[in-house]
Amino acid sequence: MEIVKSMMGTILGNGGRVLCRARVSEILTASGRVKGVLVNGETVINAPVVLSSVGMINTNSLIPKEFALPVTIKDGKNTFIFKPVS
Repeated sequence: MEIVKSMMGTILGNGGRVLCRARVSEILTASGRVKGVLVNGETVINAPVVLSSVGMINTNSLIPKEFALPVTIKDGKNTFIFKPVS
């Protein structure tokens, strides 16, 4: 949340919106580009840029599978690789 707070002035100053605790159901795309978000499974918010603060694994679950990236996590002893499900 601190990262979001530090960027809020810049986002708002450039005409953006900051939604905290919004339950994003899906990050919407068209022609390979972000077009907005679907909130609570019913409200579409159009946006040319979306910043996600839920981490890469959770963000991957919100975007179309063709855009999802593998995520590698190392804990010192083990390496875990999360690959998007096709």
